[in-house]
Amino acid sequence: MKKFIHIGMPKTLTSALQEGFFSQHDEIHFLGVGVGSLIDYVNDEINRIFETLIPYSSESYYLKNKKISKDVINLEHAHAREQGKLWIGVSSEWLGFNFSPEMVDPELKTKRLSELMGSDAHIILIIRNNIGFLKSLYAELVKVGLPLSFQEYCEYLWLFQDRSSLSELLYDEQYERLARYFQRDRIHILVLESHRNADGSLIENNNEISLISELCALLGIKYPENFSLPQVNPSLNKYELKKKLELNKEVRHDFGNLIFEPSNIHRSRKQIQSVSDNLSLDIFKNVKIKRDLLEKAKLAAASSKDSIDFYLSDEIKCALQSKFKKSNFRFEKLSGVKLPEEYYSAF
Repeated sequence: MKKFIHIGMPKTLTSALQEGFFSQHDEIHFLGVGVGSLIDYVNDEINRIFETLIPYSSESYYLKNKKISKDVINLEHAHAREQGKLWIGVSSEWLGFNFSPEMVDPELKTKRLSELMGSDAHIILIIRNNIGFLKSLYAELVKVGLPLSFQEYCEYLWLFQDRSSLSELLYDEQYERLARYFQRDRIHILVLESHRNADGSLIENNNEISLISELCALLGIKYPENFSLPQVNPSLNKYELKKKLELNKEVRHDFGNLIFEPSNIHRSRKQIQSVSDNLSLDIFKNVKIKRDLLEKAKLAAASSKDSIDFYLSDEIKCALQSKFKKSNFRFEKLSGVKLPEEYYSAF
């Protein structure tokens, strides 16, 4: 039996693959996320490992819990073997990208993944054009509370690259980091644009979605019968995003919280519940606020022609474009993966 870790990237159909493919394929023992719901795992112990211990915990806390976490994962290996599964796997875009400064350094996160899942695990990394990815990422962050303009967010990425998630937008650095902890011949890069038509729809060949066909070929498993990829977590349109951004500035929540107010705490609910039986904390408070504001944004956008602004100053635009181009050229040489021309295009 083999192991895989699907580490995203974000906005590369990750949630759809979790809910519609990995969790449903009968040759895979899938740990999560996306088992039963978009935020759940096969059990609470696995949830705590991948939602809290690996991406958030201090090193001292991680080391205290490292052995028991390995034992929990090894038990899932035993379950997978008993069921005759070909693969055991886990998927989370949080494993490949830091949405929040609260998360640990990417190097440390990758090291922990290797220690707990094993350096012989196969890595699945789906990438997309850096500029399109950055815009989609920004839109997703606005959806969950970011109160910054696109200019302000990109300024933060660039000016504070010593602590921002900029390095995770650079595929050469992502690849090198993975290669330090996993075997190079087991790092599999899929280019999303190779599986999309010009209108953004997924390419199909002989009634099979080409992206799913490539994943099945990579894993050596059969293409699922009567398969369709679900639409999960749909994006807001440009008018809804504009209204949501305005509301984010009025009502702080999730990625608009102060530094001592954690974001996305509902994803760490199993960890929080493990240390406290009597919580006064409303774990889903931010989710409730977000959903309420999303409805208000959609309602307001229905009668508005104001759209989200993706303006960037020439300084930040040129700096990011140059960084992405150099990174992509180097990534091609390191990985042997040929990138489409759009990976070298301007904003």
